[in-house]
Amino acid sequence: MFLILAESGDPLATQVENLFETQGRPARRLSEKELMEETPLAIERDGGRFGGLLRLPGGDLPLDQLSGVLVRMRRRWWPSSGFEPADQMFVYHETTAAVFCLLAGLRCPVMNRFDLGWWLCDPAYPERLREELADRLGWSLIEADPECEPVRVYAVDGRLIPASGQAVSFEDRAAALAEWQRRSGLRICRLDVSSGAEPALEAIDPCPSLVGESADLIGRVAAAAVEGLA
Repeated sequence: MFLILAESGDPLATQVENLFETQGRPARRLSEKELMEETPLAIERDGGRFGGLLRLPGGDLPLDQLSGVLVRMRRRWWPSSGFEPADQMFVYHETTAAVFCLLAGLRCPVMNRFDLGWWLCDPAYPERLREELADRLGWSLIEADPECEPVRVYAVDGRLIPASGQAVSFEDRAAALAEWQRRSGLRICRLDVSSGAEPALEAIDPCPSLVGESADLIGRVAAAAVEGLA
């Protein structure tokens, strides 16, 4: 069973779900609210063993039966107004910690396995990623120029899928990019690269929405994601 954590309007998640259906591979999709509020979970740790279950309508799903997980949550969930503000904060952090522990412990492929900076909506998180990747690729950093459209490139496990007409050469850095994605857990991300003579990294989107991208592009990113989850 594949688990897709995404809202109904997420075009990439929808295409991935369609591909799984076409291939006859069972998949279950949960929105952020469904996961955080409506899905009891149990986590079991015993030395190196990690197990537990998700309690879903229709029956429990043991974690060791998960074949892969696509994480596309937008982190917009907040506990209901039935809680006092202090209790809302407590419930939010405890629930987020449980989900983080769940995804961090899974042995199956996970796209993406974000660290705490993403889960806690730390505004410095994307900048830290940008600095790390620029250093790994040997590129400079540059602030976005509103008058110059960057080259948008989707990276899936080191595979590069350009979203704009211009191209940036990654041929000599493909291995370094793939290794950074593996280590960071960001197996799907979007890179915004300057279109000047020397490539420079303007930004990283660790959970790109793909809303507004062409159907062909979404299909190619989805196909690469499904391959990575296999």
